[in-house]
Amino acid sequence: MSGQSTARSTGPGAAMVLSACLSIQVGAAAAAQLFDDLGSWGASALRLLLAAVLMLLAARPRIRAWDRLQWRCVIALGLALAGMNGFIYAAIQRIPLGTAVAIEFLGPLVLAACLSRRSRDLL
Repeated sequence: MSGQSTARSTGPGAAMVLSACLSIQVGAAAAAQLFDDLGSWGASALRLLLAAVLMLLAARPRIRAWDRLQWRCVIALGLALAGMNGFIYAAIQRIPLGTAVAIEFLGPLVLAACLSRRSRDLL
């Protein structure tokens, strides 16, 4: 496999990761402005509600056809996201945004480093 095809195949993935990082940072900064009015948990609920509506409009899943297992998985994911967002927003309300996000990012970064199979990936 040539280096060019590898770069081409990783380009969209890298762009998606950077877009996700940007979205998280902009969303957290915008939510921090709502803390005085809604509190950290209220801002988190508003963000999740907005995300759910956008996902319903974009993906248009056939939720009427979902079985019990699918509903349990959706509810579990929703609770996990609510907890994650609520706790990071609670942290942002108490400590500087950059510090809170850096701490949040450490978990996935350490996990990726530990699960890496190539020394090049550690860089």
